[in-house]
Amino acid sequence: MRGTVTGLITGLLVGVIIGVFVGMIMYQHLNHETESNVSQPEVQNLEDFNYSQLSYLCRMWPESKTSVDMTMVKRAIEFMNSELVRPGVKVYLINASVFKGCLYKIMIRVVEGNRTLTVDDIYLTADGSVLALNIAELTRVEMERVNVSAGNNPVLGNPEAEIEIITFSDYADPLTADFELNVLPRIFEKYGDHVKYVFRDFPVSNEGSKASLAANCAKVKGKFWEYHNLLIERQSEWVQNTSLLYDYAEELGIDREWFIKCVENETYFEDIRIDSQAGFFAGVSGTPTVYVNGIKVVGVQDYRTLDRIIQRELENSDTFGTLNSK
Repeated sequence: MRGTVTGLITGLLVGVIIGVFVGMIMYQHLNHETESNVSQPEVQNLEDFNYSQLSYLCRMWPESKTSVDMTMVKRAIEFMNSELVRPGVKVYLINASVFKGCLYKIMIRVVEGNRTLTVDDIYLTADGSVLALNIAELTRVEMERVNVSAGNNPVLGNPEAEIEIITFSDYADPLTADFELNVLPRIFEKYGDHVKYVFRDFPVSNEGSKASLAANCAKVKGKFWEYHNLLIERQSEWVQNTSLLYDYAEELGIDREWFIKCVENETYFEDIRIDSQAGFFAGVSGTPTVYVNGIKVVGVQDYRTLDRIIQRELENSDTFGTLNSK
């Protein structure tokens, strides 16, 4: 009987010891796994992962947050610096906020040496398991600058602005109209006196060529931007009937007969040729081609792309201030 009790007690002790040992191993494994998930999140590339689909992450990780867990955010920054960026590049945290209640929207500055490469937003799930960002922005090299000037063209905005946006465009190009109607106003709304804009003629169509001639005729009458805006806003009208170009001039108070002669005689053809030649030398091959302080941006340009470039330019000119919070 005594032997049976002794054996039973010994068995229980051995069981307890084994249980504690196994429990410690499982705890260490689970703890390591949790730390691994926090410090090494799954990376979603925002070039492939559409921004509108960020709500998908909220459905998959519907954890509700009202404040930012800065420890989680800092771990994500550490992970990026150790695993994602190339040597010599450093990621810095600017600010973080709650996005849709389930994500952290983190504004970062990517720096190489003393030069800011980009300022961008990344997204982290509240549990730290998924990091959504534009990988190309972290691995990009410095954009090449081109020596391009405003030429003899009117400037819209503050002539002394730090940011100079120059476009080489065709008035008849729908992408040109889209840029001026949907992107440029947002740039001016955010950056105001820090930006100036110059339109240079680079017509690649007959309709665009005639519109450029008309705009230059309006320029000598001090009505360039008013006429320019009409061409952009009413593009779908006059590209089908270029005689409307004369109606627009008359609408602005320009003598119709004078204007018709000015356009038909191609009075300011040389000005257009100079602009187009400058575009060729700057590497323009299609419209619109946009230059931000000489940095070339081709084709369809969304606001976000230009905003990142402008923020970086202002950062490098010590004018960044509080603009990134707008």
